[in-house]
Amino acid sequence: MTQPAEEINARFPLATPPYHPKAKEAIDQVDMGDLSPQNFLRVLAHHPRLMGNVVTLGGTLMYRTALDERLREIAIFRVAARTRSNYEWAMHSALFKERCRLGDDQIAALKDLPPSAPCWNARERLVITAVDELHDTSTIGDATWALLRAEWDQAQLLELLMVIGFYHMVAFFLNATGVGPERGALRFAAF
Repeated sequence: MTQPAEEINARFPLATPPYHPKAKEAIDQVDMGDLSPQNFLRVLAHHPRLMGNVVTLGGTLMYRTALDERLREIAIFRVAARTRSNYEWAMHSALFKERCRLGDDQIAALKDLPPSAPCWNARERLVITAVDELHDTSTIGDATWALLRAEWDQAQLLELLMVIGFYHMVAFFLNATGVGPERGALRFAAF
């Protein structure tokens, strides 16, 4: 049964075809089948130039990085938990939970436990700490920064900061506009 657009996105209308050529190009560029972020893209399609830039940066952070995929996803899950972003949580659960070998205990820890939870190794704890510090204080403390620098090179550190910042921005956008998870990811909604 098809869900009405109003149930999927109660606050902001989903754009409908025909799309502006720049919006269509971005939508076509991000085709991932049933888990393609169409609701997100169809809200962004109301501002094609912005949409193109968001899609380009998101694609870079997701698919062309020096940062380990599992660590990236731990950061994104923690951002989703801290911002209570159902869309991010559901989509990344559907797309990356198994692929990045994140167990149910780890997923639960990302939602509810401090970085010191025993299911994490030292590097993973450090990523979670970085997310929490940025979320809580808008910066990273000197002690955490020294530990981050000891673990990753400059390019990886920049990517980690950009992943955390980008997914905060996306979560704020999704939450404020009311964009709901894609149908293929609805069962993973957590908040």
